[in-house]
Amino acid sequence: MIIQEQILISAPIEAVWSVLADVTRWPVWTPTMTSVQGPPELAVGRTYNIRQPRFPVARWTVTDLQPGLTFTWVSRVPGLYSSASHTLSTTPNGTQLKLHFQQTGLFAPLANYAAGPLCQAYVRIEAESLRKHFEARGLTRS
Repeated sequence: MIIQEQILISAPIEAVWSVLADVTRWPVWTPTMTSVQGPPELAVGRTYNIRQPRFPVARWTVTDLQPGLTFTWVSRVPGLYSSASHTLSTTPNGTQLKLHFQQTGLFAPLANYAAGPLCQAYVRIEAESLRKHFEARGLTRS
């Protein structure tokens, strides 16, 4: 299963990154996260326990980080490997956010069947919620 979403956020990339990289505070701006527990600063190798509505707690480990631009984290359970990338780029109208979620492994087809639509909705909601976070605070460009 591969899910991709992109959205334009009318705010400077530095501002968007500061919110995106503060993963322990994601439950403040997105309803797809109930809690994110882990270190306050992203770094390769750091792990986070994420609780989401309708899913068991998952342990995610940062595997790639380019501060200010992108990070990827992965979650592994027997038979299922999940990877989520979050990438920012500057545009003339603000910041482009690209989200990429992928699951592979023996149980990926079952996971897709059981939770694919919910995963797809969560990725979309996450992107929209980040954009709305900036709009609600008047932090977007005019």
